Amino acid sequence: MVRVQAGRLRTKLAEYYASEGADDQIMVEFPKGTYASRSTRVPTGRGEAMRLLLMRRQQLEVSDRDTRSGIFTIVALSVVLASVVAVATTFISLNK
Repeated sequence: MVRVQAGRLRTKLAEYYASEGADDQIMVEFPKGTYASRSTRVPTGRGEAMRLLLMRRQQLEVSDRDTRSGIFTIVALSVVLASVVAVATTFISLNK
């Protein structure tokens, strides 16, 4: 439950800093892999650069999720294939 809410908070912070918070001088982050916030001072006049940076970070998080789900699928299929081979091998050796 906490992990889900932490992910939602990260998304909301990214949305905020990509829109009305783009010109804020202090940026609050909630780094992945931790439940502690981090504050960073941002030089003024970098609103557009921050907006682009945060949009890119969101895109990478989405592609990272896609990569993880792809890896999970490959591992699951490998386990199924190994099980089928083990059963077939056992079946063949018992019928000899």
